[in-house]
Amino acid sequence: MSRFRELTLLSSADGARMALGFPLAALHLLRDGAVTQGATPFPRRLGLFLTNRCNFACPMCAVQDARDEGLAHGGDMPFQILDTVLAECSPHQPVVDLIGGEPLLYPRIGEAVQLASRRRVLAVLTTNGLKLEQQAEALVKARLPMLQISIDGWDEPSQAARGGVRDSLSRIRAGIRAVQQARGRRSFPAIRVLTAITRVNHAHLDRIQQLVAELGVRSWGLSNYFYVNRNAHARHQEFALLHGLTGAVVAHSIPGDVYLDSVQVAGLKASLLRVKAANRTLRLKIAYAWDIDLDSYYSTREAARGLLCELPCRRLDIQTDGRMAVCVSGKQLGQVGRDSITQVRQGAAMAGYRRLYEQTRPMPMCFRCCGLSQSIRFDAVAVPHREPAATARQ
Repeated sequence: MSRFRELTLLSSADGARMALGFPLAALHLLRDGAVTQGATPFPRRLGLFLTNRCNFACPMCAVQDARDEGLAHGGDMPFQILDTVLAECSPHQPVVDLIGGEPLLYPRIGEAVQLASRRRVLAVLTTNGLKLEQQAEALVKARLPMLQISIDGWDEPSQAARGGVRDSLSRIRAGIRAVQQARGRRSFPAIRVLTAITRVNHAHLDRIQQLVAELGVRSWGLSNYFYVNRNAHARHQEFALLHGLTGAVVAHSIPGDVYLDSVQVAGLKASLLRVKAANRTLRLKIAYAWDIDLDSYYSTREAARGLLCELPCRRLDIQTDGRMAVCVSGKQLGQVGRDSITQVRQGAAMAGYRRLYEQTRPMPMCFRCCGLSQSIRFDAVAVPHREPAATARQ
């Protein structure tokens, strides 16, 4: 199941309430979960990069290069761009990710969530949680539907390995408690913890699971590490030059061949077994691709040729300065204020990018992309990678 279909892990009651507020979004999630289809006329999901600023320094930040590029154009998204985008989204009700950078650093974050609520757009805010305690009341009052907090550690040292901030876990705990208190008996925002599997935590996922349960959070999203190895990165540079892809790769470019070695993969497998065993009692709702071949994932093998990523088909990303792009920043397609989302979605540049993707998938930058994180599989026999043919730039 794709990471986009497995959005909320809500209870049946909460899911029904969400559907009442966002009926089209709920219908899309149900329909897309049942039927595999190609490109949609309007994006099912939009990523809005509200700010390029961040108060963490995560070594594996997937959007660091894109943020650095964005800072050259300005740190925060002008509110008029946000207003324009949400106005066009309103009749279509895509899921809109409020991201960054760290979105809670956006000066008008409460107003942004409030505007999305007024437009009946299902907003999902993903935060590192450092400023959550200060913003909790505003987010609840603004009727935020979905709050996701990234936690990769189980204690202060392991959490500091993620963002480089001492005592960050205690601040994140306080922020989650503040949201729970402000929410009271209301259903929303639904709260979910997200964890990326890393070299620090791969053998200790059950300890993070216990932390999630202690926090009173019932939904936990777990993902394998997103990265490109040195070979994929070198091939991407050639591929991008050949095909006019000027955006940054949205994955950590590691200097070696594999992110976890065979011993670490064995530790990861044992850790996941403990998670399964503990969950018989804890009964958390866990989103994880349990059937992924971990030995292949943490190897040099390419993803299967027949695999279809949803990013080019169903998602659009909008940078802080209003640039519209596919695959986060892989290919610029238009500009808010000059182009509508519908025009860009159905335009020649988008069609050309999809053709390129279909002809060459998986692209080098797809190596361990977030868009394939829940669905990646590998051919039984490794197939040599095709040399890309030059195409006209869009």
